[in-house]
Amino acid sequence: MRCSAVLSATAALLPLTSTQTTSPKRGLCHVPSADHPSDDLMWISGHSPPTWYYNYGKSPSPAYALAKNMQFVPMLWGASDQDTGAPFYDSVKRQIDNGANISFVLTFNEPDAAHAVGGSDLGVSLAATRWKADIEPLKALGVKVGAPGVTGAESGWTWLDEWFKSCNGGCNPDFMTVHWYGNFEGLMSHLGRVTARWPDKGVWVTEFAYPGQDLSDSQEFWNMSSRSLDGWA
Repeated sequence: MRCSAVLSATAALLPLTSTQTTSPKRGLCHVPSADHPSDDLMWISGHSPPTWYYNYGKSPSPAYALAKNMQFVPMLWGASDQDTGAPFYDSVKRQIDNGANISFVLTFNEPDAAHAVGGSDLGVSLAATRWKADIEPLKALGVKVGAPGVTGAESGWTWLDEWFKSCNGGCNPDFMTVHWYGNFEGLMSHLGRVTARWPDKGVWVTEFAYPGQDLSDSQEFWNMSSRSLDGWA
């Protein structure tokens, strides 16, 4: 399972100012390490700690149970043709009823990719069916829902187009979800293509990295990316 730091870049979110130390754009993809448990605290310290996180699941991480400044974002990672009812919806509603502040959910991790590389390998018809059962009803609770987080490859574009057709108007995400593994120029080009395709929707970048680079190049990629995304109004 791949995971990296996360930023969202939506029209409703503002960049950091010289006096601001937190931003609603800063999020964390939390995959705990049994070998390095102290990392859990490292992520929520520093100059600009994240204000929200997800963990590929529907339940919050025990490490952040008391972190009042970190909002949990549940994810419906995948689906099976054996699924019945609306278990994800039921879980989110139960958390809200118990006082949890859940304003957003994420859906279907890389459905156009195989399980071997971390994808949910999900057919568009099944994804449309599960969305209508588990995700679309959340909008009536005031929860904003993210589109499936496809890969940055052409297969991701194809999957989304086919999924929207299969939904036949029954799937209405509030924001698009972007994964990108490549250089800064490629990230900006990909984001430009996403915003041109869906100009009326916000964008969350929930996985991104420049793989195989040394420390200095990785730092440069991060600094360029974060400055650019912070500048989006």
